[in-house]
Amino acid sequence: NARLPDGIPPVPAPPPGPDLMVSLLRAADRFSLSADTVRVSLTGQGNRHRFAVRPGKPVLIRPLDGGEIRLTTEGASALIASDARSTFNIVTSGETLPVLKARVSDFGFGAQGALDGRLSLEAGFNFAPVYGAQARANGRFVYSAAGLLQVRLDDCVPVTADRADIGGRLTAVTTRLCPTTAPILTMTGGQWRSEGRFDSFTAAAPDYQVTLAGGEGAFTASSFA
Repeated sequence: NARLPDGIPPVPAPPPGPDLMVSLLRAADRFSLSADTVRVSLTGQGNRHRFAVRPGKPVLIRPLDGGEIRLTTEGASALIASDARSTFNIVTSGETLPVLKARVSDFGFGAQGALDGRLSLEAGFNFAPVYGAQARANGRFVYSAAGLLQVRLDDCVPVTADRADIGGRLTAVTTRLCPTTAPILTMTGGQWRSEGRFDSFTAAAPDYQVTLAGGEGAFTASSFA
């Protein structure tokens, strides 16, 4: 029940909504999967076997915390195949998941058993201390046989946010997140790390009654080990 000094307006609480990384890690930890009319084809002889998995309907992933992740293949594409590249769309729904629409293409097996592909997405999310963020991105990902996920951007990504609590409350945030030599996102063993640079940063800082413009620099964010 602490009181602010006279003349200082109360700081609004962050807007509600699931945190991007927390909700995705929880979704990956415990979920149910529904796949109807799935066709699995196996061909080949000896040590040269081939397989393809083609669901006849969208694959539904339902995290234990709620929500739904829907995977829908395009045309005659398999969801995954040993010697072909796949294309499918991902859409999330539900209050416990970030709003995400993504298209995965050129997806399949790469070197040393890794899975890789291209990713185009539109997302609305909270990523503390950033809230009400909107972004569109294109890039490529690799998921190794050892469980290491790396995502790299093709180019700079325009990002807007309703609010960012970084050394004070910022509102009406706009910037660009740009790739460096490091992946924009690395995940393994339930831990994550994001690295990159930003430019064209603008925001209002109502707590200080100033406006920021032309900001640029590097950033690093990670989970707690």
